[in-house]
Amino acid sequence: MRDTLKSVKDFYGANPLHLLALIGCFALAGYAASRTLANPAWPVMLAWFAGAVIGHDLVVFPLYALADRSLTRALPKLWPRRGAAAPPLVPAVNHIRVPALGAGLLFLLFFPGIIRQGRQTYMAATGHSQQPYLGRWLVLVAAMFAVSAVVYAVRIGRARYRAVTRERVTPTTRPHAPKSARPAPATRARGWYAVAAWALLIAGVFTWGYVLRRSGHSPEDALPPLHATARLLTWQLLPAVGAALLIIVVAPVLTRRLRWTLLVPVGWVAAAGWASALAVSEGTAGLVGPITTPGEYFGGLAAMGDHPLRWLATFTEKAQQYPIHVKGHPPGPMLILWGLDAVGLHGPGWAAALIIAVGSSASVAIAITVRTLAGEELARRTLPFLVLTPMALWIATTMDALFLGVGAWATALLALAATAPDHRRGKGLARAVAAGSLFGVLPYLSYGLLPLFAVPLAVLIVARPRWRVVAAALAAMLVVPAAFTLAGFWWPDGVAATHQAYLTTGGSSRRPYLFFLIGDFAVLGLLTGPAVAYSVPALAGALRRGIGRALPETERAHAVIALLAAAALAGTIALDLAGLTRGEVERIWVPYAAWLTVATALRPAPGRRWLAAQAVTAIVVQAVVHSPW
Repeated sequence: MRDTLKSVKDFYGANPLHLLALIGCFALAGYAASRTLANPAWPVMLAWFAGAVIGHDLVVFPLYALADRSLTRALPKLWPRRGAAAPPLVPAVNHIRVPALGAGLLFLLFFPGIIRQGRQTYMAATGHSQQPYLGRWLVLVAAMFAVSAVVYAVRIGRARYRAVTRERVTPTTRPHAPKSARPAPATRARGWYAVAAWALLIAGVFTWGYVLRRSGHSPEDALPPLHATARLLTWQLLPAVGAALLIIVVAPVLTRRLRWTLLVPVGWVAAAGWASALAVSEGTAGLVGPITTPGEYFGGLAAMGDHPLRWLATFTEKAQQYPIHVKGHPPGPMLILWGLDAVGLHGPGWAAALIIAVGSSASVAIAITVRTLAGEELARRTLPFLVLTPMALWIATTMDALFLGVGAWATALLALAATAPDHRRGKGLARAVAAGSLFGVLPYLSYGLLPLFAVPLAVLIVARPRWRVVAAALAAMLVVPAAFTLAGFWWPDGVAATHQAYLTTGGSSRRPYLFFLIGDFAVLGLLTGPAVAYSVPALAGALRRGIGRALPETERAHAVIALLAAAALAGTIALDLAGLTRGEVERIWVPYAAWLTVATALRPAPGRRWLAAQAVTAIVVQAVVHSPW
């Protein structure tokens, strides 16, 4: 028998099972051909088949072959060398190929439904529209990539652990970076596990939200936990891709070589450019549209007229008559828009420019705070991540980006004032007054900014300023509430009016508490990105070591970073547990998410692969999600 099989194999040139499989394929093809030729429309089918073969072999195949070749060449360049051109412990290419292949095959399957071909026939046969097909395809694609990312993170964590174990048993002679410049092996492994948890949380929450939506338990949101809808952008994202590539290439170089006084404006311009490049993928409407929709602030400007003080005095009494975002916030944002109009800067274009400029400036304000409290090296590490952040999706253009900028500059000024030397006492007090004034404004911009005061409290704990600085800041901070109260707006009454609007409009109050209790943190993960998730274990370790102990300078600086990030995280937890942030947190988290990004300073250097991961996160979200902000 073996001799017979060997003779067949020698004659055929392959295993006999291959021949059987091939015969089965030809039989199936012959059956399909006979059934097709029996159909009167066989010429049309043949034309479609020939067109598909030509289109695939001559057009599509070269394109995805080129994409695959580019991927295999680009990935090693993003991976830092560990000696003599050593490859990564676990190649990432197949973890991109497999879900991409699945996405392509599913797209072919879902394509008629996505383009709504034969909609009338489909409606008559099923009683349903074809609208959900795009959302279902996007959910499946996201799930495949998330599962692939989790598997990759687990594999690389295990591979690093095995490599470290082997090094302990048999030390190698390959060169290493200085020990102080590299995170501990255990921390690196935990970082990858954190990234896996990040991906799993996001994928799990969106799947849970899809099930809730289908069962009718979250009718207010089309894509819970986001208050958004599914869509697909392609070539429109080319400006964002170009901006991301430019920042990824030059940011690590500039952060090492530029003087700090030049790095600050460059970082500001880069942050504004990145946010704008993402927004213009939707055209000019992406810049001004989010602040001109009927429920936004511009809808309430007509009620102010030429008498803002009169409007302010009756704000709480007439709050229920105003658009949803006007009655859902204190009067501060409306007064800012009225002020722009009063000085001749009319229209939403100027308002959008102000919001983007102030919101993007928060990146350098936070970097200044880090430099003041923890040193310039850590500030230079974190600045590229503050610039190339997924949170930029909501910098252009939501009013919460303005709130972020105000809070960030208030904190930066407080840090500068708290650390000012005695021979610059006057300048320190002036900065304290400016910081206090901005802090006084915060509660009149949004009621949800009160927990953000945990961040300046962390600054005071770290810096331990003289009593004069604290007194000056507190005195200036109290001036703003006094002015609003004298003008007729009592802040507790504003909170009560907003709570009444929250109950009567019913949108947020009807959302399931448990889902959004967890889902809000998945949204926070989207805003901060995988680089922050990777830094969380190092952040937790630095926080455990504490600040008050006699630590080396480097460990103390890391503890300062951890305290700033932990303060912002505590604020988000407080808001989330209160249950008043059920949904729409993609904008509410903006003032908090930026402070969590400082955790990336605990990484040894702004590696290009993590910057690329941040950019890819933002671009993918912008490509598949349409947010009203």
